[in-house]
Amino acid sequence: MRVRTRSGSDLTFGANRGRITGWTGTVISAAGGVLVLTQDHSIGACRGAIALVLFALVTWANLIRPRIEVSDGTIRLINSFTDIMIPTAAVTGVAVRTFLSLEVGPRSYASASIGHSARSMLRGDADLARGMRLEPGRPPVVENYVAYVRERLEQITEQARIDAVGEPAPVTRSLAVLPCALAAVLTAALVVALLL
Repeated sequence: MRVRTRSGSDLTFGANRGRITGWTGTVISAAGGVLVLTQDHSIGACRGAIALVLFALVTWANLIRPRIEVSDGTIRLINSFTDIMIPTAAVTGVAVRTFLSLEVGPRSYASASIGHSARSMLRGDADLARGMRLEPGRPPVVENYVAYVRERLEQITEQARIDAVGEPAPVTRSLAVLPCALAAVLTAALVVALLL
């Protein structure tokens, strides 16, 4: 859980869950793949090593890579294997349940990086709606990171709609080149190794 400010109004909202699990799974899987290859040079070891490295990549892509970046009038939802660029003035609603959803007209765009756990949703925690506590003369205290991100995105998009001149740019979606290319290469290598 982190909010990084890069410059001026640029913000990065990191994922609120799965970071420790993600790094642990990625490191153990990648190290296991390297260890298997260094210990045994058979085709079976090669298959196992490729599978472990592929698992490390998928773990990294799903638990570590996702985040939300806000800069230059654009919200960038960085998901596992895709990136979605949404003009802040085009966002008409922000909702968070088990994942964050940005509404743009009749469409909705999701990011799994921010969300409530299913357990907290079922319990109906009172803290789900409360984001920050303000005390006079003291810096704000974040009580609930998910609510804080939702509130901050609502403020940013509302201000962007007020300041907007003309029609906002369209939403664009693109593949994340590095994770997709690595996944394709590793999957092809695993298929070839399995056929040998």
